[in-house]
Amino acid sequence: MKSFGGVIGSVVAGVIGAVVWAAIAYFTGFQIGWVAWGIGGLVGAGCLIGLHLSGGQPSEQTAILAGVVALLSILLGKSALVEIAYRSAVVPPEAVVSYVADEVVVEREQAGQRVVWPAGVDPTQAFKRSDYPRGIWEEASRRLGEMSHDERLAFERDVRRRYFGNRVQRLTAAATPYDAIWVMLALFTAYKLAAAGER
Repeated sequence: MKSFGGVIGSVVAGVIGAVVWAAIAYFTGFQIGWVAWGIGGLVGAGCLIGLHLSGGQPSEQTAILAGVVALLSILLGKSALVEIAYRSAVVPPEAVVSYVADEVVVEREQAGQRVVWPAGVDPTQAFKRSDYPRGIWEEASRRLGEMSHDERLAFERDVRRRYFGNRVQRLTAAATPYDAIWVMLALFTAYKLAAAGER
């Protein structure tokens, strides 16, 4: 049971590391690889400290455990990042109207009507009134006004899901092959630190 201190130390360090990593990623907009590596070091050190305080000794088992906890902590950090992004996501009022405006544009094009976009506007990036062809925004606003309270809430929830999904995609799409290297370094570091002094 003395090795249980290593488990506690690893988990506590892993949770702290995951929260710090998620916060850094959220506020900077980047998932910095070396922070993930740092989680590995933190978990390994936490395992050693926990073992020391409980009178346990490093072993192959505690080292493997530290590696597993480091991996889970990195995944926890990613999950926390998504949760933070969701809870803080504020959908601008223009976004709700723009989604309806996009539907109006599609309907008119499917009906064979010519849709003339303002000069210099990329239709895929249209977001505000001035981005849309004349009359589109007004029609979208009219349709929103005709929705019942429940219909409006349901539509806004749908817009929030889509808007949030795009935001999370931007936050997580920056993954590169280097990320795998940082994760491997995190696991290796956690393992080596937790195995330090193994008899």
